[in-house]
Amino acid sequence: MLNRNRIAILTSVMALAFGIVIAYHISIIRTDSGFLLPTQQINIDYSVVTTTNSSSGLGVQNIQQLSRKTPDHQVESLNMVGGVVLDADFRWKDLSRLNARWAHFLAADFSGARLQASDLRSAILIGANMSGALIQDSDLSGSNLTDAQLQNVDFSRTNLKDAELLRANLYGALMTNTNIVSANLAAADFEYANLYQADLSGSLLLDTNFQGANLAETKLQWARLDRTNFHNAELFGADFSNADLTSAFISMDQLRQACGNKLTKMPKKFENFSIRIC
Repeated sequence: MLNRNRIAILTSVMALAFGIVIAYHISIIRTDSGFLLPTQQINIDYSVVTTTNSSSGLGVQNIQQLSRKTPDHQVESLNMVGGVVLDADFRWKDLSRLNARWAHFLAADFSGARLQASDLRSAILIGANMSGALIQDSDLSGSNLTDAQLQNVDFSRTNLKDAELLRANLYGALMTNTNIVSANLAAADFEYANLYQADLSGSLLLDTNFQGANLAETKLQWARLDRTNFHNAELFGADFSNADLTSAFISMDQLRQACGNKLTKMPKKFENFSIRIC
């Protein structure tokens, strides 16, 4: 019995030591006093943690303090790869060329920020406020923007392939020439958004609202359009090849402006209509 207790205690000590080593290599903050603190979640309020992989493990390059008092402060090529950021206030900051691949932002506020040419691939931005932000020419492929506030955001020429935009609010967003292929746009609100020549091929558009939006020359091939609302949307030259419009809210005039192919499924009330071949 005594040996079993010793073995159990030794096993627990070894497990604890292993956990500490793993936590240390997950993320490290360098404080102003020079100490290195192992942590998994970083509560830095108005700071940005910059981490890079090195041969000796995960290390810290730099911490840039982003104070509310410096709304025009610019951070050059900021690196936040794989970081975890809580309650960060980036309002109106210039974060152009931000490198935040795999970063996890919790309750972050990017409203009015500049994020041009940034790398946010696979970043977690659930519920983030990015309204009015400039995010042109950036890569957000595979990112999670569920419930994000994206009103009047500029996503021109941005890559949102495979992104999660479930219930995202994109009212008035500018998304010209944006890649939104195979994205989850279910219950997202694109009211009065400009998606001219955007590519939404293969995207999930279940209960998505495009009321008053500009979808001229967009690609909607293979898109799933269950109960999608196109009321008063501009659909001139929109390509619905292989798309299913069976339950979509769309008018005959809009269908005449759009195009598709023989595999395009028409709404039941227009099932005898032959859409123009693209």
